[in-house]
Amino acid sequence: MTDTIFFWGILFFLFGTLGIGVWASKQIKGDSVNFLIAGRGLILPLAAATLMALSVDSNATLGNTDSAAEFGFWAGASLPIGLALCLLMTALFFAKPMNRMGLITQGVTSKLMVQFGWLIVRQ
Repeated sequence: MTDTIFFWGILFFLFGTLGIGVWASKQIKGDSVNFLIAGRGLILPLAAATLMALSVDSNATLGNTDSAAEFGFWAGASLPIGLALCLLMTALFFAKPMNRMGLITQGVTSKLMVQFGWLIVRQ
């Protein structure tokens, strides 16, 4: 009985996620870059929630739990504190210049692509 419920639940979730993805793909105006950067129109709370969701995944959560159990509180707290400081410093010092440069990601690769003329995503 339990296996059947899990099977149908997973199947429902899978097809529901695929259905939402297909529906969302039809709502996109423009090309894939516009989809990737959400038209550069995300409101601050949604952008912050997206960044935190990328940073705080199950690996970080389980890894922090294990570190805190083995080495103490500060070992487990170091990753969230570091992530918060990194996001704050990026927002304060790098977000506007990178937005002006038309970068999609905040990585070194995007900066090198701009520097050497390989960036073709600016619209």
